[in-house]
Amino acid sequence: TEATTTTTTTTTTTEATTTTTTTTTTTEATTTTNTTTTTTEPTTTTTTAMPAPCDLSNLTAPSVTLAPNASLEYLRPEPLTGSGDCPAEGLPSGSTCRPECVDGYSFNGSLSCELGNLTVESRCELIPLDCQVGLEQRGPSCWNCPGGSFKSERGPGQCIACPAGSDPNPGWAGGTSSRACVCNTTSYADRTASGELLSCVACPNASSVANQVGSWNVNDCGCDEGFLREVEDLGQRLIECRLPRPCDVRLWLQLNNLTGAEAFKLQLSNCARYVNNGSDGTMPHLSECRLSCPSGTSPQQQADFFKAVNPTLTCEDGEIISELTATTWCSESSFEIPPLIFLATATLASLVAGCRMEMRQMNFEQQCSKALRLRHYKDAQGGRASIMSMANSKCKVA
Repeated sequence: TEATTTTTTTTTTTEATTTTTTTTTTTEATTTTNTTTTTTEPTTTTTTAMPAPCDLSNLTAPSVTLAPNASLEYLRPEPLTGSGDCPAEGLPSGSTCRPECVDGYSFNGSLSCELGNLTVESRCELIPLDCQVGLEQRGPSCWNCPGGSFKSERGPGQCIACPAGSDPNPGWAGGTSSRACVCNTTSYADRTASGELLSCVACPNASSVANQVGSWNVNDCGCDEGFLREVEDLGQRLIECRLPRPCDVRLWLQLNNLTGAEAFKLQLSNCARYVNNGSDGTMPHLSECRLSCPSGTSPQQQADFFKAVNPTLTCEDGEIISELTATTWCSESSFEIPPLIFLATATLASLVAGCRMEMRQMNFEQQCSKALRLRHYKDAQGGRASIMSMANSKCKVA
């Protein structure tokens, strides 16, 4: 009786392929007189394949690992097959290579392959350029500094933003120093003696700068329309811009004791809207109202009934401007006498004008009469001379 057993085992993985073949042979023989046993030891044969190389044709495959701060950006070409010193057929396991970057970049590291897994250990970095002042490096080229920034040194460095409060878009580019920075309309410039901008200082509320080019201090800030400067003197430092103050008409009338029920007192007239009807007694800035006297009277200052008095009240930043005083009252004399004086004055002026016209007429007539008499005399003298001349001629002929 013979028995033969053959066992074949094959194991395959993604990293390597190993084939193991084991063959066991057992032969048994039996006779009536002798027993013979023959045993053959197992024989094992093992074959190991080389690790697979890393495929460089697909950098997005799961087998590609990015080390910290590594990047695939700006590599050339994509895929990396044949790029730099990386072999076209793939990178063998345990090897490294250095790919090539696009123009203006260099790869400061390498790619490594380990059992079919590719690791990117670095990135493409910009090659520094010697950019002129006013230019910054963007990618592989030098560009003008954008508006609102400047650069005063050569090299690849970036432009520096102008101080806070500067105009972000002043309409220029390529600034070479902070002298080119311009503050916005709500700030004034704090500059060195050479013109370097140190900072943009905010103007007081409700103010702005009209001309930023010549802006150097807070007095370059002008109050917005409808606001008043504090202090008013332009030679002094601007403190604030404020709204105008209203005028307290009610208090002003009480202090001057101008109005009342008496016949000689002035009447509120259209000023009543600021005093009566639940008003707070104030009048807005630049507003005006007018007091009046009873019929048949006019405002008069003390005993001076010749001077006309304007009863208008005008509010200017909390102060009432008026010709009226505490001694103003309503007078019949100031109502009646000035018109009579005016009439008399007009009549007298008319008489004087008439007399002067009459005198001018008389002078004119006298001058005309004198001129006519002189002309007749000359004509007479001319005729007499003509007769004498004729007589002399006849005497000569005789």
